[in-house]
Amino acid sequence: MHLNDRRDSGPGGKRGIPRGSRRGGHVVSGSKSGSSGYFSLSFEAYWAAPRMNAAWFYHRDSVQELAAPAWTGPAMTLALFGCSLILMACFFAGVPRRRMWFSVLGAGTLYGYLLHGFLAKGSRFWDWYAPDWSHQPLGEITVTLVAAAVITALCAPPVRRIFRFMIEPTMEWAFRRWTAHPAPTRHDRST
Repeated sequence: MHLNDRRDSGPGGKRGIPRGSRRGGHVVSGSKSGSSGYFSLSFEAYWAAPRMNAAWFYHRDSVQELAAPAWTGPAMTLALFGCSLILMACFFAGVPRRRMWFSVLGAGTLYGYLLHGFLAKGSRFWDWYAPDWSHQPLGEITVTLVAAAVITALCAPPVRRIFRFMIEPTMEWAFRRWTAHPAPTRHDRST
């Protein structure tokens, strides 16, 4: 029997239901509940984005520079940290417990995180957002889908092989012994 295949048959338990998956008598899959919360927050983010000043996210301007009342500074800081906690919980609820087809992409998230900045800066430099269609609802959905495809490609194994020398360099040279004589040990000092 595999460790993950243990069944709960304890007091009040129902035989055959995996341990830890029962909530209120219902079997709950963690990945489905997390992904629905994530997508609902995504739609709310699309609604709030044009109505909110993005400078609140960076925490570098004072409340007076943002032309807001003094009480909104602490309130917005707490609200943004609360939203980040909710998003983090939704993300972790969406992480599957077993190996899936996209698990190999999870190993390359560092590559996607570090390399996407070059494309993001290039998109502004080359005015990829200049066409009017990209600011319409269908254009925003298209840009989002293209961004998801690009970040997925940046996490793929071929991209990891190409950029491994830069993101995960071999460090043998840093740990090489440079002296011809090893350092004396405690035994050598006592003699």
